[in-house]
Amino acid sequence: MLGQDKQNKVLARTVATTFGQIGLVLPEQVSIASAPVIKQWVLSLKMLGRGDDREQAYRGLIATMQFEHNRASLCQNFPFVCFALQAYKDPPCDLEAQFVQVVQHLATQVRSEQAANWPAYVQTFPPSLS
Repeated sequence: MLGQDKQNKVLARTVATTFGQIGLVLPEQVSIASAPVIKQWVLSLKMLGRGDDREQAYRGLIATMQFEHNRASLCQNFPFVCFALQAYKDPPCDLEAQFVQVVQHLATQVRSEQAANWPAYVQTFPPSLS
């Protein structure tokens, strides 16, 4: 059982990295394909170690966010997207600026959808974001 958990983490990191790298090359196609798995993708991103693979994976995620195909899924999983972005400590300045831009854009959209329930909605965020 213990070995299986380790294999699942390795697989999750590999898939997150691969999705991100493909997202850099084919962002619209990954945007379409990622909608059903966006939560798992962003949760897997936070498990990535330091290095080029992590940076490429996050850049690929950001590249796919420019399309509307996965927007509903991103908004639905907004707390997890925020959690994954804040888990990347000391990103390159340009990537950090993109994180801020994405969070602001998604937050505006989510706030408009959750206007009446915003305080309750924020309570659903992972504890490190509240």
